[in-house]
Amino acid sequence: MSQNVELSEVMTEGVIAVETDSTIVEASNLLEEENIRGLVVIDDGEAVGVIVCRDIVYQVVSEGEDPRDTTVEDVMSTDLIVAEEDEYLDDVAMAMAKNDISRVPVVRGDMLVGIVTQSDILR
Repeated sequence: MSQNVELSEVMTEGVIAVETDSTIVEASNLLEEENIRGLVVIDDGEAVGVIVCRDIVYQVVSEGEDPRDTTVEDVMSTDLIVAEEDEYLDDVAMAMAKNDISRVPVVRGDMLVGIVTQSDILR
């Protein structure tokens, strides 16, 4: 991996996001429609967390919670690492491995512009 690869070169642009007050059913439908495994969670336009399929299975389904009454905010991960688009891929990949996370929202200033996933890094 080149140390000079910036996130903007490998990130997926156009983040699929969901609001904190969305239900798990709404989030699950969006995951299915977009054929993805995770969503960035936003509150008032700001990234505040991430929800992945595993969160839904372990924290909603296996706990017997009603996905129509459970919100994204109830189960999202808030251990959020956000990266600037001009940060280097090597640095972000190391942070992802160290913190055991699979996706990092990418910003340009205050604007959410993309996401980097483990798949992006492997490519």
